[in-house]
Amino acid sequence: MHRAEVNKIGKSWESGEPFNVPQLDALIDASRESWDTALLCGEKFGYRNSQTTVLAPTGTIGFMMDCDTTGIEPDLALVKYKKLVGGRHDQDCEQYGAGALFKLGYNNNEVDAIVSYIDATGTIEGAPGIKPEHLAVFDCSFKRPRATRSINYMGHIKMMAAAQPFLSGAISRQ
Repeated sequence: MHRAEVNKIGKSWESGEPFNVPQLDALIDASRESWDTALLCGEKFGYRNSQTTVLAPTGTIGFMMDCDTTGIEPDLALVKYKKLVGGRHDQDCEQYGAGALFKLGYNNNEVDAIVSYIDATGTIEGAPGIKPEHLAVFDCSFKRPRATRSINYMGHIKMMAAAQPFLSGAISRQ
């Protein structure tokens, strides 16, 4: 069942957005090879109280591993606040933001200014030099007080639904 889903990658795209994935064929081939190996190992050694595939990290595991997000769903916010032992609070600005800005073509000075703005306001909306067409890249599930953008709850459900056919167990949520 799960291996068969590999054959559907890239075949059904209902969104009006362009679907362009560099090296998609190589990614599909690698996925097929991984499933073939998983099936061969299962046939040789058997399956017992296990999953062939699982999705992690989620929740607490993600925080402990210092992951930017805590699951497959869209990120909660660009800036998160954690309540620490002893009553202190920690502000965490996502690490992927600067890397994404560089990939979008921003230079060092522009990235520094945008990341500083995000740190100060919790949102990228209104950041100096950010191009309107790039805002969607940074949309999150939680809308900050000064922000107007967020991802609809269906974004979470659609992302989990897209991944579920490749998982032998359910997507864990705490």
